[in-house]
Amino acid sequence: VKASEKFEIAYRIYEDLKDYQYMTTARQGIITMFSRSGFYEKAEKERQKLIETLKNLENQRYLVTEYYNQALDYAKIGATDKELRYLGMALDLLNDTDPDETDYVNRVNIHSKYAEYYTKAYQYQKARDHIKMLDAWAPKITYEPTSLSNYHGAKARYFQAIGSLNKALEHGKEKLRYAENVGHEDEVMNAHLLLSGIYADRGNFKKSLENKNAYLDLRDSIY
Repeated sequence: VKASEKFEIAYRIYEDLKDYQYMTTARQGIITMFSRSGFYEKAEKERQKLIETLKNLENQRYLVTEYYNQALDYAKIGATDKELRYLGMALDLLNDTDPDETDYVNRVNIHSKYAEYYTKAYQYQKARDHIKMLDAWAPKITYEPTSLSNYHGAKARYFQAIGSLNKALEHGKEKLRYAENVGHEDEVMNAHLLLSGIYADRGNFKKSLENKNAYLDLRDSIY
């Protein structure tokens, strides 16, 4: 509650200063608190406020991020139709901006989630198309561990789904490494769950159980 109050004060200060970067960051702080705590409806309500503000400011780059983040929240609650729609909105907007380092990061994030979406839907040709796009964009990133974690996670899930378990394991380990580098607990948790499934498919049930227990310990500590 105290953090939320401070973020709100910061938002108003930066709004008065017309410092839109920090104004956006302050609002994102409130949204992240709700989302990470599982209050997805509250997070969506706050994010829609921010989206309307960014539209009025014609700030496309930040809008891309908010559409993408909303897609992630929809994925968490199983609203797959909305997830796909918001990924599309983010990508359409991204195609209208001039490319730079942020553009590369956003493209890797968005195409990673597209690849995961189509892999889960058993539409492997569409997933493969997005994997090819990922392979084109990922080398342009100098270093952004969250995006690289997304990249390796998408490839690991795809290769697991088509039975290429050696490649799946390789990318699964890389996903965990990058997730741990950035200290993102949700991503570390998801990486362990992914690795647990890959090891199980390979018949290595000891390693599968180790990763499943790591996943459960993190899940219980967070939620």
